[in-house]
Amino acid sequence: MPTSSAIPALHGKVSSTVVAGGMITAGSRDGVQSQIWLQDERELKRQRRKQSNRESACRSRLRKQAECDELAQRADVLNEENATLQAEVSRIRSEYEQLLSENASLKFVSNEWVLVLLSSKR
Repeated sequence: MPTSSAIPALHGKVSSTVVAGGMITAGSRDGVQSQIWLQDERELKRQRRKQSNRESACRSRLRKQAECDELAQRADVLNEENATLQAEVSRIRSEYEQLLSENASLKFVSNEWVLVLLSSKR
């Protein structure tokens, strides 16, 4: 992603500047400026990467929290369904026991009637 720099690029003839102790050519000045520009560019990229990583970590934490909330809600629904099914099993088991008792009673009465009928035929 291109960014503009506060330091303009110099093109063309190499000029020189007189400073105390000697001359600095524009080429060496360009080298210093481009080195500063590269350092600024690297720092900017590093800052962008850090910010991107922070945002990614935040999204990851939010996604994990949403998954956790969804699982907790699903667990609540399943616990309610389990309680309902256990109550139904209990009701059916009770009805089964009652029907077994009723069946045994009816078998007893049926056997009594068979005995009565057999004894009346003699």
